[in-house]
Amino acid sequence: MNRVLPRNTCLDSLSSSWVSVAEFIASRSPANSRQGRHPQPKKDLAMTPPAWKAVTHTCPRAIGLVFCLCLAAALTAGMVSPTLAQEFELPQELDENAPWLIEADKLVGLHDAQVVEAEGNVVLRQGPNYLQADFARYYRDTQWVYLEGNVRAGLGGDEIEAESAEFDLANKVGWLTNGRIFLVDPHIYFTGETIHKSFGDTYSFENAYVTACDSCPAAWSFSADEGEVTIDGYAELRGTSFNILGQPVAYLPYMIMPAKTTRQSGLLFPELGYTKHLGFFMNLPIYVVIDEENDITFYEYVMSQRGFMQGVEYRNQLSLETRSLIRFDYIFDQEIAREERQENSPLNRDGLVRSNHSRYWLRGMVDADLPAEWKLKLNLDFTSDQNYLREFNAGLSGFNRSKNEFLDEFSRTIAENDQNRTSELLLTRDFGFFAVAGSIEWNQSTAHGHGNETPERDPSLQRVPELTAYLFQDRIPGIENFPLELAAEAQYTYFWRQYGTRGHRMDLTPTLSMPLVCEYGSIIPTVIWRNTLWDVDDFKTTTVAEGDDNIADRSLPMFDVEAFTELYRVWDLGLDEPFPLTMDSVGNSRTAAIKHAIQPRIEYSGVPHVEQRDMPYFDDMDRIEEQQELTYSLTNVITAREETVVMGTDEDGSATPALEVGYEDVVRLTLEQSYDFNEATREDSRQYDRRPLSDIRAEVTIHYDEYLSLTSRTWYSVYEHLITEHEHTLRAEVPDMVGAQVSFDFQHDIDEFKRQNRQAISILRTQAWVHLLYGLSLDLQWDYDMSNEVELNRGLGVNFQHQCFDVHFNYSRSGLDERFEAWVNLVGFNLF
Repeated sequence: MNRVLPRNTCLDSLSSSWVSVAEFIASRSPANSRQGRHPQPKKDLAMTPPAWKAVTHTCPRAIGLVFCLCLAAALTAGMVSPTLAQEFELPQELDENAPWLIEADKLVGLHDAQVVEAEGNVVLRQGPNYLQADFARYYRDTQWVYLEGNVRAGLGGDEIEAESAEFDLANKVGWLTNGRIFLVDPHIYFTGETIHKSFGDTYSFENAYVTACDSCPAAWSFSADEGEVTIDGYAELRGTSFNILGQPVAYLPYMIMPAKTTRQSGLLFPELGYTKHLGFFMNLPIYVVIDEENDITFYEYVMSQRGFMQGVEYRNQLSLETRSLIRFDYIFDQEIAREERQENSPLNRDGLVRSNHSRYWLRGMVDADLPAEWKLKLNLDFTSDQNYLREFNAGLSGFNRSKNEFLDEFSRTIAENDQNRTSELLLTRDFGFFAVAGSIEWNQSTAHGHGNETPERDPSLQRVPELTAYLFQDRIPGIENFPLELAAEAQYTYFWRQYGTRGHRMDLTPTLSMPLVCEYGSIIPTVIWRNTLWDVDDFKTTTVAEGDDNIADRSLPMFDVEAFTELYRVWDLGLDEPFPLTMDSVGNSRTAAIKHAIQPRIEYSGVPHVEQRDMPYFDDMDRIEEQQELTYSLTNVITAREETVVMGTDEDGSATPALEVGYEDVVRLTLEQSYDFNEATREDSRQYDRRPLSDIRAEVTIHYDEYLSLTSRTWYSVYEHLITEHEHTLRAEVPDMVGAQVSFDFQHDIDEFKRQNRQAISILRTQAWVHLLYGLSLDLQWDYDMSNEVELNRGLGVNFQHQCFDVHFNYSRSGLDERFEAWVNLVGFNLF
């Protein structure tokens, strides 16, 4: 017998228009049915149900549910209601017992509730996931679902859309008409007229269309006759054309591209360009993911005038503190220079030649946390010859890129591109009150070999090994109430070189200091006693030492006393009202107070004369000169107290606005000069007059948030009455809009007893950058040697950044080379 429920029955029987799947199934009683109005499932995919009659319940936002349940099961490995939980498995990030909540304009229960129709704004939600369509029909016995009209699903962050869809939930297969799959993480759209879902998360397309662009028409896209994509896997496209603004410009019979949410292997877009000395070039990176922590990039670098360079880069990231980056490049260079005049200018001014075809550069850095709180750091830097880093200094495989990468990744970098390269292994352990360190340092002189002086005459000094123990400065045990502090350093080094003096050096340096602090200032006298012992294996004629004893020692006392104080005043800016801690004020900041401090300081350093000419000479620590010098300075500091509203957490761990207080030195001005007592009493004054007063050093730093920074250092001679040296850097920027930086370095030629600067230096360096409209930006660079009236470098960079691609063009010209280069990056896309 048919039973029709009136409209108010639906409303009265439900406490809310949102109900769970379990509640709906339990509330359905047997009912008559009428013929449905929508297409039945395809016979080759599911069993055709018999005819039925229906009872219709119509009410605002009535209950309609099962189609969403079934679509979720089909697309996300079985996200269904608790009543079907035994047949499908929910994703682990979701609660298996959480009910699916459903909402619809109309619900139809058919054939004793074995078939259910939901119609009109059907929405199913479970946590962050949602499913929606205009109409859905679900068959409980066969686990078949038919969806029609604006089919959409947001599942696991990815989105699926279609005009209509059918799914066999038992086998998790089905099809979509005019469907689209959007992968959020790589930001890629996969579209097809017909999409067949196979087992797992694999979809096959007909008339496929792939792009990462949100715009229409897409800036770039791929069209294919057919294709296949596996979520978090790869996409294969056949009969493919590459399109720009919808117009085909290239054809590929077959291609593979990643569809992964994690790192993916693939060909990266090449760097293309031309230089005067390398010719036309192309550098193609091939990125290979080994696992979550390791990857390798191969660089296939072809130069028309120099040949082929093979590069390989290995990266490792085990934790925040344990990581490595090692890279090696090799080229069999078509050009050599057996005579200096055959080298490119300005490489032909160093008195060296290059006769080697085989050229390479090995560089790398490693940071590692080892067991038992040991820490390891490794720097690698070996090259084949003195010109390699100057000739190959730009581009993906160049010196500049590696230097910047090391600085960004490891907060340290390699030496500038000069002839001497340094590699070092450092192992340390901090015990709290003392620490130990062991290191091996290897210095390479690239001026030996390849047609120059033989490697057997290389005097480069190696430290193999150097062992150091540090006792940190602290009060002496047993007399903690007395202000006497002890620190010490002990070091052993073995110096080796191919040609030159070799030997051992042991150094023990205890330090006693007595900080005396009162309300008017501080005085810190310090006594240092440096004890050094040498054991020389072999003297060579290149040593500075005039003796030839294998064993030598030195005991050298040093004294230092420092006194300083601070006068300051704080101005409260009168902000009586507290900063409002609301969500709307997060990110806002204000200056609450200003402090002006004056810091006078005076320091005396004394080192007596000890004869050292007969001692071995390995480095500057073997020659400590006599010193009797007084240094005095005056520093002014203006400090701002900044209050910023940030997101914090309360006692329950919930996010809540909080006030963060910080201090920033806005202006710092220092004036400093020294008086040399030894120079004042120097007896030999026939050639050089006595000049005990050093240059006055004036240093100014100004920092205003992220908009303005100035660092200026100037040295003024009280005897010559002129500025002897300048170092200025001014940077101004409006973030994401425009910025500029100007640096000026100047050094006057000086001929004095204590210093000889024979060559004047005056170099101006400028940079500017501006972000124009529509993602276009410009970078400008110009460096000029004002002393010699020579342009050192000029550069222009044009960059265009779109939502789904980047285009970069760079031009640079220096005394060494002239270079044009360009590269394109399609966002989210690597090509196999």
